[in-house]
Amino acid sequence: MIQRFLPGLIVLVTGVVILTVLIPMGIADPGFKQPNSLAPDDFPRYMACVVIALGGAMLVMDWRQPEYAPRAPGPFDVRRAFPFAVALVGTVLAIPLIGIEASAFMFTVGMLVLVSDLGWRGALAVGVGFVVLIHVLFIRMAGIPIPSTPDILF
Repeated sequence: MIQRFLPGLIVLVTGVVILTVLIPMGIADPGFKQPNSLAPDDFPRYMACVVIALGGAMLVMDWRQPEYAPRAPGPFDVRRAFPFAVALVGTVLAIPLIGIEASAFMFTVGMLVLVSDLGWRGALAVGVGFVVLIHVLFIRMAGIPIPSTPDILF
């Protein structure tokens, strides 16, 4: 029970604190608004609602399956952690050169092929879905000026 209840409660309380205390206290209005863009506090408010929903989902899962015992990740292995760290740093450094979509796609597919049992087809499908989600959520909806692959290549 504690394995999902306590993290779920922490996530839920964090989301509520972000939504009710931090957002009203600290998001400054830039004084201008671009057409078809979100207000300065819209995106943090939406993300706080997502955090609250995830915390609630974790609590519901713990309530419905109290006997759940997750697998331990095992001992820390530098031989696995170092390539992951190098790939993550390479992904972040590649964003200005090839854009967020291409770098996130390569990182996601590479990690899923190496770590999961999805295989190439599953990893490619998840990679495409993740890239579409990033593009729609951050570039189109939120209007965040992230280097985008189509803008860089074309």
